[in-house]
Amino acid sequence: MAALLAVQLGFYAVFAALAWMLRDHVPAISQLINGINWGAIGWPFVLSMLAFFAIGIISYTILAALCGSLVSNQEQAGMALQPVLYLGMIGYFAAINVSSGSGPILKVFSYIPFISPLVMPARFGVDQVGISAVLIAVIINVIFLAGFTWFSARAYRANVLVYSDSGLMNAFKKSLTLSKHTK
Repeated sequence: MAALLAVQLGFYAVFAALAWMLRDHVPAISQLINGINWGAIGWPFVLSMLAFFAIGIISYTILAALCGSLVSNQEQAGMALQPVLYLGMIGYFAAINVSSGSGPILKVFSYIPFISPLVMPARFGVDQVGISAVLIAVIINVIFLAGFTWFSARAYRANVLVYSDSGLMNAFKKSLTLSKHTK
């Protein structure tokens, strides 16, 4: 999974470097880059975006691996990815709504793992929260990610040899039972 993640992040870096090198030769890229007010973007925002980007990519990758380990054949793969897609959609739509205000739901979503990497940078970008709230959200996400990674590794190890057509939730329950008995 780490190699897959490294390849994915490498592609992002290559495409960003290509866009930067072609900025003077391709008018669309030049207009996009020149349309950004680079002076208004500070280092705290850039660093928080990078932190949440890394946390989000790693979190969703581990969740996808865990969900993928719960299925026994390829036909069930779409069903296994539903939790990943739902969490991503909730975070995406919440982040879109940040510009229209800061209600209690958005405040709570800012600290919930899987949703926080999408919502908190948006709230920080429109000055709804300060750097201290961002740091608290990063700490919560990192602690959760460590525990979730440990849990997912145990569950993945238990799921590798489990083949069940009884559905995602039943496979997850069986996985929990098996992971308790493995060391």
